[in-house]
Amino acid sequence: TDRTCQEITKAVQNMGYMSAVVQSEQVFKKKKVQLTYRITTGRPYRVNSLERDIRDDQIAAILRTDSASLLSPQMLFDINVLDAERQRIVNLLRERGYYKFNKDYISYTADTVKGTYVADLTLHVAKYSRRAGDSLTNHRVYTIGSVNFITDYNVLESSALSSIEVNDSIHYRGYPIYYKNKLYLRPKVLTNNLRFQQGDLYNEQSLQRTYSNFNRLGALKYTNIRFFEVQQRDSSKLNAYVLL
Repeated sequence: TDRTCQEITKAVQNMGYMSAVVQSEQVFKKKKVQLTYRITTGRPYRVNSLERDIRDDQIAAILRTDSASLLSPQMLFDINVLDAERQRIVNLLRERGYYKFNKDYISYTADTVKGTYVADLTLHVAKYSRRAGDSLTNHRVYTIGSVNFITDYNVLESSALSSIEVNDSIHYRGYPIYYKNKLYLRPKVLTNNLRFQQGDLYNEQSLQRTYSNFNRLGALKYTNIRFFEVQQRDSSKLNAYVLL
């Protein structure tokens, strides 16, 4: 019961009611107990001002033209909405070529003055670093390089491409298709269900639509699409392997 009070308190505070108090009332009758949780929310905190601190100029330009933000002045200081905005930005950027961008690059700071129930909120987008301590750079935009199909992938075997057994291959409209004994799907079926192609910006939605298309094919038990990074001069490419 004490832990439930703590969890409810945390949930209500995350909704902006920072001074919320939760108490439990217990009524015993024989071997049963009736529990009532009394929630006193208090006055909620609201966002007074909203600023953005984005060190990557290209991402800053994208977000300046983005009109779908979940954040606005005078909104409740709701942690759930702040986290949803982080995920929304990640989705937006991963539809525009930012293959390696994730929520860890987005953070917030909130300045509050005691007794005012308002917070000055700043959203931060950090530059890219491969690991802690590395120098910071702008986030890379990736385009699709080659797209390859491997139609006899065994999920129980090693995931290394070098360990996948193939005996033959064909090229169909520029797409290499590798198989072990017999190609059990027409090449046109493979390419028609693909939702990205060479030269496209990496797009998370196109990837998910491709997964959905292949998952609907009754001849397939499993689909895995893997990307391998290739650096060509100043451009970053992703060679795709569709493992079926």
